[in-house]
Amino acid sequence: MSLPTLGIPKYRVTIPSTKKETTFRPFLVKEQKVLYMALESQDDKQILDAMCNIIQSCVDGISSISKMPMFDIEYLFTKIRAKSVGEIVEVKAKCPQCQKSNEISINLDEVEVQFPESISNKIMVSDKVGIVIRYPCITDARSNLNNMSVEEVLHFVANSIETVFDEDNVYTRKDFTDEEIQKFVESMTNNQFELIGKFYTNLPEMKKDVECHCISCGHDFKASFTGLQDFFT
Repeated sequence: MSLPTLGIPKYRVTIPSTKKETTFRPFLVKEQKVLYMALESQDDKQILDAMCNIIQSCVDGISSISKMPMFDIEYLFTKIRAKSVGEIVEVKAKCPQCQKSNEISINLDEVEVQFPESISNKIMVSDKVGIVIRYPCITDARSNLNNMSVEEVLHFVANSIETVFDEDNVYTRKDFTDEEIQKFVESMTNNQFELIGKFYTNLPEMKKDVECHCISCGHDFKASFTGLQDFFT
């Protein structure tokens, strides 16, 4: 005789980058075990792989997680974790006046991805020519632009451009070669290239601002928490 099947609840979520609604379930014990093993290893690659595997298993309609922006991955994992373990997490905020650490409770259901108002992944590099550049994904997360050579940065940017357009035409990746897009990037002026730099320094991020009251000195202050590390360490 087979054992009864356990019902698993489903929840709705909107993917930040696409604004498309989908559903997800909590992670299972077997999936949680793999995640804990990755956390115990303290290996960033293992942890990221475990997170991605959980998202792939728990979220409906995910076709290629390797191409998802990192802020989507962090957001989806946070929502899954909230429904699997609990919505409330305890974090610490340092008082800017007395430097004492205060324990703060955050409801993960209230955490959202914030998009900078003046920055877009559609960038006009001249009056008539623009580009659409993809948000950094998993592979990019393992790259550090600050540690790259000039040649490596140019190559990274060229590989990140999805579309080039002008007044008459739109060119996608199938319309140009890697060599052509590399030459296109290298033909930019410093001012034009700086527009791309602003995009990378103002990426959307998962963020929560919290009003805090210091239990040591009584000072009221605002603390900002961004990214997975702030919420889960």
